[in-house]
Amino acid sequence: MVLFITTAIDFIRKANKEAEILNALGPLYETSNGCFTIEALLEEKWMREELYSAIEELHNDQRQMVELFYIDEKSSKEIGVIVNITEAATFKRLQRARKNLRELISQN
Repeated sequence: MVLFITTAIDFIRKANKEAEILNALGPLYETSNGCFTIEALLEEKWMREELYSAIEELHNDQRQMVELFYIDEKSSKEIGVIVNITEAATFKRLQRARKNLRELISQN
């Protein structure tokens, strides 16, 4: 039951985050008449899917760092308390996770 609830919460957070991203990037993809091009929307969707796929390929500790920082919007200090490491170690782990994400995405 707990797994179901956690999965549902993750799904809702992911959907909310996707909506926020699309709203933030929306003006970049608008045509002169205020409509979105299908190509731009599809490209955005593919980029998001590629990013989520790359996040899933990260090691558990790196994935946890990325999720806490970007999805749960925790600060480095808060993450350090949650994971029981220093703020500097949190920053370094996030740095490594970002580097690995860039490598995973560039491979595809």
